[in-house]
Amino acid sequence: MKTAWRKNSIGIFVIVLLLSAFGWSMNVYAASSSYSVSGSSYIDGKASKSWKTLDQGKAYIRVNSLGGKGTPYFKLKRMITIGIDKSYGEIKVTKKGTFKFPNNADKNDNRYYLVVNISGGKMSSSGYVLN
Repeated sequence: MKTAWRKNSIGIFVIVLLLSAFGWSMNVYAASSSYSVSGSSYIDGKASKSWKTLDQGKAYIRVNSLGGKGTPYFKLKRMITIGIDKSYGEIKVTKKGTFKFPNNADKNDNRYYLVVNISGGKMSSSGYVLN
């Protein structure tokens, strides 16, 4: 009886271990990263180490909240180890919604970031970068 119980326990442990490892690897590149900005001029995600994780493919920004008088211009970039960081375009946002960046994300990476230029006064916004 103990031998059968031991075999079943080991089998269940192996299954749980495999499922846990599979689930973890599926979330390494979650294709969504939140953002929150407020201010009146320029916000650089690289300087603040506010990294976003994206998969290769179309890149979007989902604006869930937008307040204040300013107009934000969101630029998506990816840090490059050597050389100039890659830019995926800029979007002017005047209302809540989901907006596509002009260029697709070219690789799975966790070093994407936003640069936000704000014109016309103070504003605040929050949402997600996703693909």
